[in-house]
Amino acid sequence: SQVGMIQAKYSGLFTSRVWVGQHVIKGDILGDLIDPVRGEVLEAVTTPFGGQIFTLRELPLVYEGAPLARLALEGADFQ
Repeated sequence: SQVGMIQAKYSGLFTSRVWVGQHVIKGDILGDLIDPVRGEVLEAVTTPFGGQIFTLRELPLVYEGAPLARLALEGADFQ
């Protein structure tokens, strides 16, 4: 199967709203990137494709470009 990876667009703290093994569809929210100083949500991280989550970031501190999740792609996203 093919793998899709979601990366952080900003540095901050990542708090997930999903779990490993969960099926998601394009547009689902995976979690939030939070500014650790102001406590503001920098981004609600959404998935650009559908599939099953098989890795999910556990450590909250992330830098721009850090991997947040990997999905086994399904359906039209598999191509």
